[in-house]
Amino acid sequence: MKQPPIFLALLVCTLSVCSQEMLPRLSADSSYVTVMVHGRPMSIPQTARWEQGLVFSSFNPFVQNGTLYLYREYSYYQCDTCTDYQLDSSAYYLRPKSWSGYLQHLHRFTYWMYGAEGTEVYYYDAYNDLRTTCPVLHHQQLGDMPRMWYPVVKYRGKYYISIDNLNAIELTDSLVVYHDMEVALSALLNFSRIGEDAYTWQEQSAYFEGVDSVTIRPAKGVEGLYVMTTVRKELGITVHQLITPESDIHHFDFIDWLSSDHIPEGLTYDTIDFDHL
Repeated sequence: MKQPPIFLALLVCTLSVCSQEMLPRLSADSSYVTVMVHGRPMSIPQTARWEQGLVFSSFNPFVQNGTLYLYREYSYYQCDTCTDYQLDSSAYYLRPKSWSGYLQHLHRFTYWMYGAEGTEVYYYDAYNDLRTTCPVLHHQQLGDMPRMWYPVVKYRGKYYISIDNLNAIELTDSLVVYHDMEVALSALLNFSRIGEDAYTWQEQSAYFEGVDSVTIRPAKGVEGLYVMTTVRKELGITVHQLITPESDIHHFDFIDWLSSDHIPEGLTYDTIDFDHL
């Protein structure tokens, strides 16, 4: 029997232990909902309205039942067969530095989305596509360089690993594997170490002409944080992103989400000044 998604299981567990007074209540003028935080009422304003529903949300962090919520949303709607408003809730919240076991279920996003059989199909197709543009793969000596890396985001001045951006980057002895909703493979070329915990290589994709140049270096002043820079010469662009190796994920809290019906709207992450990081 297929197991339900973990976030639904968490939500069911959470709602089952909540008393009725913890659930949100519409205010008299329907412009706010009221939730109980530390036993006191807190008002969350209405942010959207449509023909059969209302949306209330807050980006102001607050603690409820020992959980730090970064974003909370409640949607009240009327369906064709109901006589009263139905309630959906969704939220982004923090898992403080103890989430590494949970990560094992998600670190290959394709596997989480499609299961073992679906993931195998994506790998097979991506590999065949790559061999049409790069028929010969070359073994690279990676030494002790970490093989699995995860994107890091910055939100309100702090660094996190987020479920919104959990597409791992994996290096094998001859491939760079981008674990997205669909697996993407690139041939790994000319790998070398250029400093302490700093690396460079080139990669050739099945889907873009030319050879990209990639570097990874430690960020300044933040333990476990690295900057990955990809120069796509054929497109004339340079892409920066923050990453961390799997061995250093314990330095960061994890932004997770739970929902009774839909994925939350999404957090607006900070813009990164890579020139000074």
